[in-house]
This record gives sequence, structure tokens and C-alpha cells, in this order.
Amino acid sequence: MKPLMAVTVIAFSCMSLLAIGLPWTPYKVNLDQEPSLPYAQLKIDHLYPSKTTNGFAGSYFVFYKTSPSQGRGTSFALFSEGNKYYALVWTEKCWDEMSTDERRQPLREPLNQVKVEISEQLGMLVYEIWVNAIMESRYSRADSQGLDGITYTFGVRLKSRGWFHAWTWSPEDDLPPKWMTEVGDFLAISFRERKFNGDRSMTELKKYQSRLYGYLITNGISQKP
Repeated sequence: MKPLMAVTVIAFSCMSLLAIGLPWTPYKVNLDQEPSLPYAQLKIDHLYPSKTTNGFAGSYFVFYKTSPSQGRGTSFALFSEGNKYYALVWTEKCWDEMSTDERRQPLREPLNQVKVEISEQLGMLVYEIWVNAIMESRYSRADSQGLDGITYTFGVRLKSRGWFHAWTWSPEDDLPPKWMTEVGDFLAISFRERKFNGDRSMTELKKYQSRLYGYLITNGISQKP
């Protein structure tokens, strides 16, 4: 084989391995719950399924929540009333602020609530992004959570199927989980400060949507039933 051809073949092989990931091997189970290397070094490009059944006491079609290890978290929900669409954003007490009885409650009391009307187009675009990201959620062999950081929860309601939720923890890699937290924080701040502009918000969201869908077309798993 000619040197140039050999280099080309090697380069293509390396790119292929990076694109498809490591070949499948059985997970090495153990009672110490240690991650099975080399999967512990993999970069996570998806959300994890969540056991959350309902994010707050109300009916919504989109839900977002931040749960920092210290300090108060922020949440928002999108819902409709009649022919109008609204965003409700609020904060929650942190663990240290709650009484023993409050800590036992499945839902925490919302604080500093702000309700703003949004367009149907904005609500449906956020809904579509959330649904497609959550439908890609799955468990991973890689370690996914630490002690100090922020847990992000995403939720949607699908007609005739109920609520679906997924989460990620302090994502740092430039991949879908980080993009989802960025758009979630962008919306939470915009709703809280009542500074969101319809056209600007739609443009920003469409950028995230295009980036997410472009990635999932190549790397997504939801084409399979």
C-alpha cells in the first residue's frame, strides 16, 4: 500500500471510531458500583431518564428546573389557558431553608412567581425542542453525577401518554445536554425579567433547534422504535 493511501485509510478509520464510539462489550458488573472503563471517559451527549412524574402542582406541556447543590433553584413551566399561552417562572427554597416537614413533601412551595403571556409559536417551538431532546434520553455506562453542581430537569406532557422527564448534571462538553441547559437558562431569565422579545427569542431558539437536530440526525437513536 502506498504511504499516502495508508495514511488516508488510518485517518478515516480513526474518524469512524470517533463517530460511532467504542465497539459494544458487556458491562462489567460489580457490587462496588464502579464505572466500567473505558466508558467512564466517554462524553455524554444525551439526557438521562428521570423518575419525576410531575414537576409541580399544575398542568403544563413544558417544564424546566435547576437544582443546585447550594442555593435556590429556578423553574419554569409553559401551559395554556383557553386560547392563550403562558410561562410561569419561580424559585424554590434550598434544602437548608426547609423544615423537616417541607423536605418530606414531593413538591416544594414556589417563591417569587412571575406569570407572563407568550405566543403560541414560542411555546410550540420550546415544546418541540424539549420533546425531541427527552426522547433521546437513556442510561449510560459513564458516571453522570457529582457532589457540587447543578441538576437540570426537563419535562413534557405528551397527549395520551402522560409526563416524560429527563435530567442532566452540570454538563461541560459542547454537546446537547449543555445546549439544553443554555436554552433553559435563557428562557428562565427572559421570563423572569419580562425582557424577552418575540422575534429575538424565536431566532435564538431556532439556532438551538437547528444545532440539536443537526447533531441528532447523525447521532440520534430515536429513529428506532
